[in-house]
Amino acid sequence: MLGNKVLATLSAFMLGALLVPEDFGLAGIAVSIGATLIVFQTWVFVDVAIAEAQHGRRSLAAAQASAIMFGIAESVSIMAAAPFLERQLVGKSGLVALLFVVALRPFADAIGVGALARLKTGLRFRSLAAIDGSTAAASSAAAVILALCGAGPFAIVAPPIATSAIRGIIYATVAPAKSERRPSLADIRTASYAFVKPAIAAYLGSVTFLIDSFILGVFVNERAMGIYAFSFNLAVQTTFVVAVSVAGTVQPIFAAMGGNRQRQADGLLRTVRLVSVIAVPAAAVQAAFAGSLFEAIWRDKWIDAVPVFAVLSIGQATVFAATPSIFLLKAQGRFGGYLKLAAAQLVFTVLATLASAKWGGELIAYTASRAGVSLETDAVTPLATACTTSLGWSIFGPLAMWLACKRTTIKLPTIIGVTLRPWLAAGPVAGIGALVTAWLLEQVSSTALRIIIAFGGATSSFVLALWLASNLYESTRGDLSALLSRVAGWVRNRSS
Repeated sequence: MLGNKVLATLSAFMLGALLVPEDFGLAGIAVSIGATLIVFQTWVFVDVAIAEAQHGRRSLAAAQASAIMFGIAESVSIMAAAPFLERQLVGKSGLVALLFVVALRPFADAIGVGALARLKTGLRFRSLAAIDGSTAAASSAAAVILALCGAGPFAIVAPPIATSAIRGIIYATVAPAKSERRPSLADIRTASYAFVKPAIAAYLGSVTFLIDSFILGVFVNERAMGIYAFSFNLAVQTTFVVAVSVAGTVQPIFAAMGGNRQRQADGLLRTVRLVSVIAVPAAAVQAAFAGSLFEAIWRDKWIDAVPVFAVLSIGQATVFAATPSIFLLKAQGRFGGYLKLAAAQLVFTVLATLASAKWGGELIAYTASRAGVSLETDAVTPLATACTTSLGWSIFGPLAMWLACKRTTIKLPTIIGVTLRPWLAAGPVAGIGALVTAWLLEQVSSTALRIIIAFGGATSSFVLALWLASNLYESTRGDLSALLSRVAGWVRNRSS
């Protein structure tokens, strides 16, 4: 997992050097439109299968057949709508071709649904890690290669979809359906009915995650949209991805605990504490070192994105609480509660993003002028949207954990404490480290030396913040030590 995150971050840095803001802007619009149009996300069949496994009710063959049917139907529908959407979004030339690529996502995700459910319910995490790691590395490499070949926004959009299909094929090869009977029409109909409610909840969550990009794209030009999309893609490389990786691992474990909510809630609290001591220092360092890193790597090319990236990084720090909590709700089969949470967050995000895109830029520009801070015109509205997006994450992250822990001994003050306490260690360390690094950068002019100083300062600050944050809880210190030992063992095995 660590190696993949490093590769993904390096890929993001290289894409930032090879592509222009307009490429990121057009890709962001295409992906956000896809998230809006893909109502029934076929990977949700895996969540349903895991939730039902503890009750012995599952037909993975029926789930696979239903997923393929939904995937084909949605892919064809999006392709049919693509030309109409390009005509409606004036000035977004080239969008229809990107939407044709985005349209393949539902079918690509459907290919390995049954096999992935078998791997997860069988707790075959080693196989999953090997498959996911290799395909993620291939996706990162393909993105850079396409960018070098002049593919523009396609370098951002195409690789994740292609690797999703490849990953599904590998899943099916590793975990084939050996003894499952051929599903009847009744089986497929039952699987489809069970899929609808969690699919709608997942759809609302997916739209919420990207609707800010879609709304912002209506109000601003492609360069401003590119600033936001680039900042967003880079901000989520560590905090969100780490949270999803850990949560995806514990979901089947939560399901295996049966209906013991207290035991599940205790496991969630321990998981969130562990993720928090990694995610919060990472978010704090990202925000504090944004200026130094951007200037050292890209000079002036992305300097206007620094405040947007910093704000989004701070907001991302609360995702570590939301993601495992949502996976617990899914494991418990509480799709109704997840649906209500997702709907509430979507309403908030739409209203807040509309307000920020329409009026937030003026407020940000006025505040910056009063403070004597200079902001580039195309960065003002994206910064306002970043503020409302981070506010939404900060509210609904702890709220998701509170919902998952209802009717247990874990109450709201404990949840708020888990969210905020790591900042006591990470915030000061990141701030002081960034100031020292900025002073050192002023003393040198060599590009290579500046990059070494910037990354060295960020890395040392992260390690120190991680060590301090890990000592906040005794159990977390032990869990982190065990995790680091496994990472060190993996590195030794790979190098030998």
